[in-house]
Amino acid sequence: MRKAIIISFISIMFGYIYLPDQISCAHAQTNDEESYDITLTQTADAPKKGKKQTRELDDKKVLTEVYKVQDGDRIWQLFRERGLLQKRNLPELIAILKKLNASLVNMDMIHPGETILIPLTIAPAKGTPQPAPKNTDAVISLEDIKKLDLEHYTVKPGDSLVKIITNLYDVPEKDINAEYLELVKKMNPSIGNLNMIYPNQHIRLPIFMRQKIRVPIKQPEAEQVVTEEGREHLMRISRELDAVFTQMGEEWIQSGQHFIPLQSGGQVNLNANAYPILNLENGTRIIVDLFHELPEKMAQLIPATWNNYKVTHLAEKDDLKDALKKILPLCAYREIYPANEPLKLTGDITFNITADWIIQLYDEPSDKPVKFLAITLLENPAQATPAGIKTLLAGLGIKVIEFPGSAEEPVSAAETGADNLIAGADSAAGLLETLFTLLGYSFSKDQDIPVYSSQKSDFNLTFKADFLLHLNDQDYIIDLTGLSPEVSALLKEHRFAVLSLAEEKEPLSLVKKLLAFFKVPMEAQPKPLPAADRAETKNIKINIPGLTFADAGGQTVLATPFTLPDALNRILAQKGIKVLSLSPL
Repeated sequence: MRKAIIISFISIMFGYIYLPDQISCAHAQTNDEESYDITLTQTADAPKKGKKQTRELDDKKVLTEVYKVQDGDRIWQLFRERGLLQKRNLPELIAILKKLNASLVNMDMIHPGETILIPLTIAPAKGTPQPAPKNTDAVISLEDIKKLDLEHYTVKPGDSLVKIITNLYDVPEKDINAEYLELVKKMNPSIGNLNMIYPNQHIRLPIFMRQKIRVPIKQPEAEQVVTEEGREHLMRISRELDAVFTQMGEEWIQSGQHFIPLQSGGQVNLNANAYPILNLENGTRIIVDLFHELPEKMAQLIPATWNNYKVTHLAEKDDLKDALKKILPLCAYREIYPANEPLKLTGDITFNITADWIIQLYDEPSDKPVKFLAITLLENPAQATPAGIKTLLAGLGIKVIEFPGSAEEPVSAAETGADNLIAGADSAAGLLETLFTLLGYSFSKDQDIPVYSSQKSDFNLTFKADFLLHLNDQDYIIDLTGLSPEVSALLKEHRFAVLSLAEEKEPLSLVKKLLAFFKVPMEAQPKPLPAADRAETKNIKINIPGLTFADAGGQTVLATPFTLPDALNRILAQKGIKVLSLSPL
């Protein structure tokens, strides 16, 4: 197939291409043009053919057929049934068809019941028609071919595109060239890969014929002259692209020469300094034309020869983001998500990641260590995500790519921010002591409290309080033993505020109840924690289960039942947040 593509390209350079025989190779036509005798008044009609009429048009006599359109008819099909697609004057017949049928605005739409005139042969108004010279190739515009009706085909199980074309048009596979396949692709924009079609998929196939089809030669774009300043700017962009793709684990090659062999036997040589190549792990190779100097035909030839090669051009005004917008869609990654669509990782700790680009590398599930890339362009290195968070996310299959990157060094154990950690106790009493210390409350333990005594001192009722506090002229008792309702009622009669926590086994619930008892303000659902000092629209937000409150000095304390990674502890310490790690009771 690649050989055919090279041949087509060479033909384009001379202003035309060949399309192979379209309908039936078994009925090959001679070089002499078939013609009708205009003076005949009647010919034998084939099925579905109508009455013949001779009309004069533009100093020519045209033998026409008056035809009433049937359900399912198409222009190209009617032409094929009458042998018109093989005629060398097909372009003229198409032009005459339009003139004879003013109502035929759209060549792709004819309606049942509509009467049309089909031109069969053309001759000068005086004399007899002259046969076309032998060995002369008729030329038809590619635009005229596009305007003819198309074959609408529903894919069946086991079909391939080449199989459909060879069966439908009775042509050998070797005759199916690149230009026809490119036209198929344009007619079917929903088909990303012509080698992958699916049962019940509807495709449109343009007609296929032996005529020499003239392709309009694309006018070369005005030469873009990049200034010296512009070249320096683009070289800087190239270095930035190198840094980004290197972080992504891809290879950016910008030294030496690229030699790209062609199936025709030649090769393309590119100077890597002006045409760096991005060599991707998935096999795709992207040639980046830094200074927009690669000829358009050459830019088309390379990917036409090798399916894994892509070419993109940069413009002098492009910055790094513009360049990535051009390159990333060509990388054949599994999925590239828009900037406003976050990636959410759920678990004990939830991460919401937003970036300029989030790329899914593989189908899920995947055993690859890196499954997603999150690419963010920063205003300055100070906005970079801490290295510890990047490491943490990498362990979850997310690789964070940022430019410019931070010069942050790996963090040692002594620098993890451990001084903000408050060890939780494994008992309710120990946890209460920690909380009272944080809140700055004085307390006494196992305190005997006289509840009732007689004047004769022959009867006294005392109660041992697990914790006794006196705050703002109020006495508080925290009970962990389990007071009876009667004792609690008696204590309240003596103006003690009582909180019984004997049945509480969940540390976080115990903390909530204690703070509520003392009317300490708290946030039961802490706000998401931003990983970096930058806008939320391009940040990593971390949701840590727990609650927050202020200690006696006004510093925020996060109480959580989970042991946090050092990277999170360090971020919290940098933000002045203490961490109270709650152990099971």
